[in-house]
Amino acid sequence: MTNSPYIIDRLIIGSDIDEPLFPFLENFCIFHNDEYGTKLKTEEFTGYDMGKIIGVSNDEIVRRVLEFYQTDLFRLMEPTEGAVESIQELKNAGHLLMAPTARPDSIANITHEQVNDHFRYKGNPAFFKIEYGNTFGSTNHRRKKSEICEEYGVKRLIEDGLHYARDCITVVDKVYLFDVPGNQCNDKEEAELKETQIIRCKGWNRILEEIFG
Repeated sequence: MTNSPYIIDRLIIGSDIDEPLFPFLENFCIFHNDEYGTKLKTEEFTGYDMGKIIGVSNDEIVRRVLEFYQTDLFRLMEPTEGAVESIQELKNAGHLLMAPTARPDSIANITHEQVNDHFRYKGNPAFFKIEYGNTFGSTNHRRKKSEICEEYGVKRLIEDGLHYARDCITVVDKVYLFDVPGNQCNDKEEAELKETQIIRCKGWNRILEEIFG
């Protein structure tokens, strides 16, 4: 018997790690400002071409992100506001959770430690699988998130990357677009998103409302 007020049919739900579960960009800005003397703010990242926003090449931004992965600031990030409690609600309702992430598998140990330390259910990891897309990793092992979602039977996806959302909606029933500066749209684009079942959600409370109806 669950203590959750939400009880619906069991789903396999996927959640991206960076932003929905952990505030990657906020901490990357802190790292970058300390290391490179910049004054970056999260609201400046109105797109996902980080190199263009910062003013460096793609190869250089990849190098800097990989550098950030090796810091304690990255390893010790605290979860996004509302994430821990919301994952508990989803587990209380009986849903199965997995995490398709663009992170490289070279930091799999760090990622597993982060996720499994903060997101647990009845003494066990809340996520039954973490799968790596290797966006900043080896080109030989890159995987589209849609491929990962299809492999694991994901029906609902929590994702902040608009390009990933558009890719994954081809294989999942709904994408809950975790609202961040980098995925803003004009009114026409926003209407088109709703038609394709990509639903913008400002925070975890809104995601739960959408899932549980």
